[in-house]
Amino acid sequence: MQNWPTQEEDLLLAQVIIDKHVDLNDGKSLDVFEYVVENRLELKSEQPEWVLEIMDVFQQQYGLETGLDISFKVFSRCMIDGETIH
Repeated sequence: MQNWPTQEEDLLLAQVIIDKHVDLNDGKSLDVFEYVVENRLELKSEQPEWVLEIMDVFQQQYGLETGLDISFKVFSRCMIDGETIH
């Protein structure tokens, strides 16, 4: 991913946050989405705490727009490990 000079530091910070949430989840895998039943006929998708924390940390560090951009780069890197999804 080009134009990401803080990539190594950002990925390490995200890993610390993810590891913390895995520990809080008794070592179990983390969900990417959480589903909440709002009423018997409506299912709502929400972001889990670890995703929100990563987004919040990078927004605090870089500001709203750049923080979101870095968050999405981190998520993409974690999910596809630099490979293109076709």
